[in-house]
Amino acid sequence: AEPDIRIRGTVSIGAVEPLYVVDGIFNDNIDYLNPNDIESIEILKDPSSLAIFGIRGASGVIAITTKKAKAGQVLVNFNSSFGAKRLVDKIDMVDAQQFKMLFDEEQANIGVTGSDLFDYTPWTGNTDWVDIMTRTATFNNNNLSITGSTEKNKFYMGLGYIVDEGVVKHEKLEKILLNRSEGTRVNSSH
Repeated sequence: AEPDIRIRGTVSIGAVEPLYVVDGIFNDNIDYLNPNDIESIEILKDPSSLAIFGIRGASGVIAITTKKAKAGQVLVNFNSSFGAKRLVDKIDMVDAQQFKMLFDEEQANIGVTGSDLFDYTPWTGNTDWVDIMTRTATFNNNNLSITGSTEKNKFYMGLGYIVDEGVVKHEKLEKILLNRSEGTRVNSSH
């Protein structure tokens, strides 16, 4: 889910989300952006953001610059991370036998006797549903970027692949991010 970000709180126009400016282009969110493609982030929270970006900047501005090619170089970067996560501080629950004992004590304390006692005969299960519903999950994050530049042209391409399993079974995030930019330098001589 997209995070809630508040820079200047709620303003009179009712906006609460900041304006995102990625390489000079206005955006409502940055879900599409691979964190490894970010070169710098600047937070504008003063009234100056209103002066620069107009009413859309009233709730603050997050200005992001993505990585660009450096002159005369071709760079290839790859990074990867892998890990596991599991449920911690699991609540200790009673099993079927312990539940029967506690329920029988409750019934005796409120005066239930004889034929009014609960019949456990059809109830034979003893399932720990927390164990059944959870797992040790894995996450993997891979990023590859290539930057290149010549006298007249430059390009950047970033590719990210994320797989993040949830601790609850059958929950999984899989995301592919692609960022590409290229440009031409114009040289003028006098």
